[in-house]
Amino acid sequence: MKKISILIPCYNEEENVVPISEAVINELKKSLQEYDYEILFIDNDSKDNTRPLLREICRKNPKIKAIFNAKNFGQFNSPYYGMLQTTGDCTICMCCDFQDPIEMIPKLVHEWENGYKIVCAIKTTSKENKIIRFLRTCYYKLIKKMSDVEQIEHFTGFGLYDKSFIEVLRNLKDPTPFLRGIVAELGYRRKDIPYEQAKVTVKEALQVMGEEYCKALAHGMESGWIDVYENKGKRGGAYSWGSYGVHPFVLLNHNDTINSMFTLAHEMGHALHSFFTWKKQPYLYADHKIFVAEVASTCNEALLMEHLLKTTEDKTMRKYLINYFLEQFRTTLYRQTMFAEFEKLAHAQQESGGQLTADWLCETYYTLNKKYFGEDMVVDEEIAMEWARIPHFYTPFYVYQYATGFSAAIALSGRIFYRRKCLLCIDFCWKTGFNIIVTIT
Repeated sequence: MKKISILIPCYNEEENVVPISEAVINELKKSLQEYDYEILFIDNDSKDNTRPLLREICRKNPKIKAIFNAKNFGQFNSPYYGMLQTTGDCTICMCCDFQDPIEMIPKLVHEWENGYKIVCAIKTTSKENKIIRFLRTCYYKLIKKMSDVEQIEHFTGFGLYDKSFIEVLRNLKDPTPFLRGIVAELGYRRKDIPYEQAKVTVKEALQVMGEEYCKALAHGMESGWIDVYENKGKRGGAYSWGSYGVHPFVLLNHNDTINSMFTLAHEMGHALHSFFTWKKQPYLYADHKIFVAEVASTCNEALLMEHLLKTTEDKTMRKYLINYFLEQFRTTLYRQTMFAEFEKLAHAQQESGGQLTADWLCETYYTLNKKYFGEDMVVDEEIAMEWARIPHFYTPFYVYQYATGFSAAIALSGRIFYRRKCLLCIDFCWKTGFNIIVTIT
């Protein structure tokens, strides 16, 4: 039986050492039952209650070990030394503070079994300040130009290392090792796996929806429901689709932006709305009404926004998020109402015997833009053609429910997030598929 070593460096992590040990063990037992394992903590002279907690963990589970440094040897030397003490056929190094997704462990092992000696998990997105992220990217590109050795951008050390690579490290005897540089320089057959912190953030934001919902969310994200990235010949945009008796499918064109993260939350709202409706209702009642079609998806977006505003301290990012939130109001509540009026006028024109020519449609749409946005706004003439690119107009009277759904979602998400008392049935949105009158107090 092959053995996997999990190395977890830590410093003042009293809040995390127990939860992460439990989470890692649960993931190994769930996804990698055919492997033996060891978990090795290396504590870099913590000053809090980390060490007593580690002693208790080790006492309860003989597969967990801990190294206590006599002093703080720095963020590079300590994990490097810890890697040299592992005994597995491969070693996975990960942070103690859950910054590295535990659900990546099976993917790392899968690539290792495919023959890769080193599997690097690359941060393609991050919650850090956008300016800092930009400067970090510029740093990597500058170093690339100056160095003869390949530099792995946004690689923090989280990854899998074969025991043959660990043995090479043992023989280097480098007093000031820099793991990321060594990984690139030694030239081992390497696999880089980008991972999206967007998924982790969305999962965190939706914890307030409850255990059953979150289990379904995680299952959908990791079980092939989602086609994530752009591809040749792939349709643009994003949507969720499926049929009764089969799990939903989600199409994205993810490009590692804040907007893409909100799109992920939105489309998984649609997917889980369908998933629970199909699970709980017979075929006859399995199709939800148009009035609630956008409530579950938009509620997810609102919960994500609430989560980000609560957890983000960076002033620049908070300004961006607030602007994004205001734009949601403008585009979803205000603009979609304008769309609905345009659609109403178009149907009235046809019903009265008038002709729906391109000129009439463009003139009507342009006039509505001037009406809705006011004389103080510059309305470009080209906006008159925008109606032609809105596919929702081919589904009669669909767009209005974005505005009504957004209003309901904001109200619901506020009650969910802040746990205020209300007279509502959350199940109407994602579990039953019935039409229910909701009264919020």
